[in-house]
Amino acid sequence: VAIYSGDSNYNGAQTPAFSLTAKYRSTAVLTTSISTSSNGGDVVLTAVVTPDTGQTGGPPISGTAQFSAVGIGGSYTSDPVPLVNGRAQLTVNSLPTGSNTVQVYYGGDDHYFSSYSAATYVTVLPPDFSFATNPQSLPMVVIGAPGQSSTPIAFAITGQSGYNSTVSFSPASCSILPAGSESACS
Repeated sequence: VAIYSGDSNYNGAQTPAFSLTAKYRSTAVLTTSISTSSNGGDVVLTAVVTPDTGQTGGPPISGTAQFSAVGIGGSYTSDPVPLVNGRAQLTVNSLPTGSNTVQVYYGGDDHYFSSYSAATYVTVLPPDFSFATNPQSLPMVVIGAPGQSSTPIAFAITGQSGYNSTVSFSPASCSILPAGSESACS
């Protein structure tokens, strides 16, 4: 409240009461576990949020951090990740192929303003090969029982980015079911 008692020319006045909430500035820092990843490989993103340099005595930082990546191959935005002791961590394996600019956004809380980290970069390499069946319209491969004929299926494995190696399906990676059933290999 501000009070002016007045003088010979002006009457006194008083301002209405108001409240002011002061907040601390925050700093968000992002680190990544690796700078180059294979397609579908795990990248650990870690955000550390602290009070700005020189600020002391504030309450603990709380709230959430949201990670984002933008590149030629597309974009990625995480759901908000809660901070624990000023730290949030997320493992992702779906960053777009190519060079990605990665940042974290701290949304602030009752005591701290929001902040963005500086950008860092993660490159995701393209897949080594692509896999297709011929005819392409097949949703699954059905193998006939011994002595029965089944439609011949051709599998096409195409090398990408200089890939020149063998692709094999081990018995452990295939689920072979009785004849006439759907089988799967991964």
